[in-house]
Amino acid sequence: QINQCGITSLDVSKNIKLTNLNVANNALTTLDLSNNEQLVSISCGLNKISSIDLSNQTNLTDLYISDTFIDNIDVSMCPALNSLVISRTNITKLDTSKNEALAWIDISANPNISFDLSNNKELCALYAISCSLKSLDLSNNTKIENLQISANELKSIDVTGLPKLNTLIVNDNYLESLDLSKNVNLSSVQCQRNKLKELVLGNNPALSSVDAYDNQIATIDFTGTIIGGANLDAVIEDCVLICVGGSPESDHIPFQHPSNDSYIGDSIALIVDAGAELK
Repeated sequence: QINQCGITSLDVSKNIKLTNLNVANNALTTLDLSNNEQLVSISCGLNKISSIDLSNQTNLTDLYISDTFIDNIDVSMCPALNSLVISRTNITKLDTSKNEALAWIDISANPNISFDLSNNKELCALYAISCSLKSLDLSNNTKIENLQISANELKSIDVTGLPKLNTLIVNDNYLESLDLSKNVNLSSVQCQRNKLKELVLGNNPALSSVDAYDNQIATIDFTGTIIGGANLDAVIEDCVLICVGGSPESDHIPFQHPSNDSYIGDSIALIVDAGAELK
């Protein structure tokens, strides 16, 4: 591990048994790994590297190259790749069709990047923030637990086929509706600053917070909803306080029962626009 040392060059050609290489946050402009076939992990972010050859890294499982000048990456010879972080690079096309073991991808802050995740069926986490995305197909990625796709140009997103989804952050898009009724493991949702007119909840026993501030929501449909272990159909008319208009800085307001001022099940916090009608 050689971090924050300001090194401008590094020769590891004779370190043929090297398995982990961490040279992040230096001043490297090149990195030759042609002799390092046993590498399992490479971290070389925050350098001035403009290219990297991974053709001999068939054992590689983790690759972190964020904050570099790399504009092209070929990971087709890395079938064991599990984690890939290429945020804030110059990469415009990513092919992960040969990386079927891939579980974690961060491609954030790569405007206009193109990618296809249909072969990445083991994917658990996707970070694609500020990528100018206009569409996103996750129909083959049913194992996703963490999805963070804020600051894009999405008008719609289908997450109904993601039963393991736990965290969803879709702030700053153009979404008009969001159906979360099938996400039984969902814990936290952030969908601020969209164009949402409809928010559909359903069987969400693990849900603890929904932040939908600055949208156009007229109604929130709780029909058949189970949140935090409580069936809202049965208690909605008895609630003293459901939600109020707020701001991102305001405190979350939990569901309360008037008889004992206690939370209903595992309380859920909601921030929505003022004037939203609950039905």
